[in-house]
Amino acid sequence: MDYKYEYIKLKARYKRMENMYRNQLSRANQQTIDLFKKLSVQPQLAQFDIELVDLVKQVSYITFVSQQDIIGKCRKKEYVVARQVFCYFARVHMKKTFVSIGAFLGCDHSTVIHHCKKMSDYLELKYQPETNYLTELQNNVRTYHEEAERISPHFS
Repeated sequence: MDYKYEYIKLKARYKRMENMYRNQLSRANQQTIDLFKKLSVQPQLAQFDIELVDLVKQVSYITFVSQQDIIGKCRKKEYVVARQVFCYFARVHMKKTFVSIGAFLGCDHSTVIHHCKKMSDYLELKYQPETNYLTELQNNVRTYHEEAERISPHFS
């Protein structure tokens, strides 16, 4: 048996494996850096409607989706569900117009109408995750408004 040949084969295999792991480690480090950059960037929310800004923060807290992703264009399921919850709550409970919600999100009013219809369908079918998000949001916003009124009551 030729031990020298086996040694060379094993050494070459070891080098290939070492290079493969180095590449994977560098990719993972780059992904970590990109994720930290994404998390450190403050979302640019339109400041023309403070109620909607507060609502985005509440929806972000409940659905575990960043504010930037709720306002963004990505079509991942969890982001879209968070947008649907936001649109439905803004329309039904806060009485905002489709156009103002769409302007805030940077989309067309017909998209907001679609989100509201999908959310109402989820509620009709008692689809569990979305229904839970909405009830938790109603409780959070109610306590938020009660606390705000307690701190600074309306003077008339």
